[in-house]
Amino acid sequence: MTHVVLLKPKAGTTDEEMASLFDSIKSLQAIIPGLQAVSVGKNRSAYHHGYKYGVIMHFCDEAHLQAHHPHPAHLAVVEKLERFCDESIDFDLPENPPAGLL
Repeated sequence: MTHVVLLKPKAGTTDEEMASLFDSIKSLQAIIPGLQAVSVGKNRSAYHHGYKYGVIMHFCDEAHLQAHHPHPAHLAVVEKLERFCDESIDFDLPENPPAGLL
């Protein structure tokens, strides 16, 4: 499963604060079972609508994706995210969508 999070930072949030958040997010790979890969960074698209940063996490399956939500390490990252961001959007994708779906 692929878990995508788009982040709209609060006015005044610094690059250093976002870098600290990203370090916290990347550290989850060593802590959260089934989290196979993490990518974070600044959105390079001009059509970001204020969602200037993003996170992509790859989980081995949906059960591990769901299990990470209540994990204490994840909840600590969510608290930090809420300090620095006005809004976020979560988007989850299966690794192999059913035939006929884009």
